[in-house]
Amino acid sequence: SVISSLMLDQDVIILDEPTTGQDYASATKLLQLCKELQNQGKTVIMITHDIRLVCKWANSALVMSDGHLIYDGTVKDLFLQEEVIEKASLLEPPISQLAKRLSSERLEEGIITIDDFYAHVERGVSANESGFSVS
Repeated sequence: SVISSLMLDQDVIILDEPTTGQDYASATKLLQLCKELQNQGKTVIMITHDIRLVCKWANSALVMSDGHLIYDGTVKDLFLQEEVIEKASLLEPPISQLAKRLSSERLEEGIITIDDFYAHVERGVSANESGFSVS
C-alpha cells in the first residue's frame, strides 16, 4: 500500500496495522520509509494497537474508545493521562510505569523511552534532584 501511494504521489498515506506479519528488519525499513515521507511533507497516518511502534515512531496520537475520540495530543503526554490509558485499555510502556513509580511527584513530561528516562535523571542530577525516589 505504501508503494502504490508513492507511485500515485499521494500527500496522505494511511496504513492499517503496518507492521503486522513483518519481521523486525522489514518493519523497521517500512517505518524508516514512512519517516522519510513525513520529512518530505507527506502526512503518514498509522492505525495500530502496537504501543511500541507508537512510542518509537509517532509524534502525535489520536486515541479512540467506543467510536469516540478521547485523546488528541503528543505521544509523551498520552501516558500522563491515566483516565485515557484506562478507558482505552492501553498497555503503558514499562519505562513509563517505572518512571511514575519512582517519581516523588507527578511527572511533567511523559517518559516513553529509555532515552527519555536517562534525560530526566540527567536533568535531575544537574539540578541536584532526579525527581525519583527509591525505597
